[in-house]
This record gives sequence, C-alpha cells and structure tokens, in this order.
Amino acid sequence: MRWEKADVSREYDLCIVYFRATAGGTSRWAWLACEHCRAVNSDVGRSWGFEPFRLGRHSLMHGVGVRIDAPPHIRDEQSARLKEFARGDVRLRDWRRAEYPALAASFDPLADVPLEVWRQKHPASWEASQDAFARLIGPGFPQVRPM
Repeated sequence: MRWEKADVSREYDLCIVYFRATAGGTSRWAWLACEHCRAVNSDVGRSWGFEPFRLGRHSLMHGVGVRIDAPPHIRDEQSARLKEFARGDVRLRDWRRAEYPALAASFDPLADVPLEVWRQKHPASWEASQDAFARLIGPGFPQVRPM
C-alpha cells in the first residue's frame, strides 16, 4: 500500500542500530537511526576520518549520486558507489539478524508487543547506543564522548 504524499508507508521504525528508539518517517530524507546512534556514528567518524555507517535513507544524504554532466569515467565510479549504497550494508543486516532477536527474546514470541512496552524493557540511551556500536564494530571501536 502506498500512502499519499509519503515516500515510505511507515511513520517510524526502530533504530537500525540498537532497536531501542524510533527513527525514520514517511520521507525519503529520513534517518534510519535514532539521535543517539547518529551521534555515536558521527563521533566515530571524527575519530576515524569517515563515518562507519550510512544511516540516512537516501543516497544523497551521504553525497552518493551520479552527475549527468560528469565525464564518463567519473559517472562510472559514481554509478558503482550508488549500486554499493543500494545493496545496503551487510554488517547492519547481519547485526539485525543477531541483535533484534536477542532483544525480542524477552517477550513471548507470538506476542504483538506495543512500542511503549518494548521501550520500557529496552530503554533508549546514549550508553546503550555506544554499547551497541562497540559490539557491532568490535576491536578498534574508539572512545567517544558522552552526549
């Protein structure tokens, strides 16, 4: 089903990184991660010189696009980057397959869990976001500042 005047037929989703806060929205320009996770991603990016994850829904939010007026070899490079972005991040897909079920295991597997109940059991916080990033990235996760 497509919603009128909406790019995506969901008002929000759980954060793509730690599944505790909401993110997203009906716009193609929405973030897939919550404020805490975007802050940690940016902090890691300042430490490493690049952000580890592209957390925006649209490629242009990350400077990924194809310029029609660019020379052919540049367009080819830009097209390759766009295809890579469109495939998504396998690290985040693998992470979801492990992290989300671990959090959901605290509920009846057949239950329809209201968002507020989920959030009471798994509260959002900068510390929880930092913990999720540390486990997701593994060794080499830099120290980041608290919010």
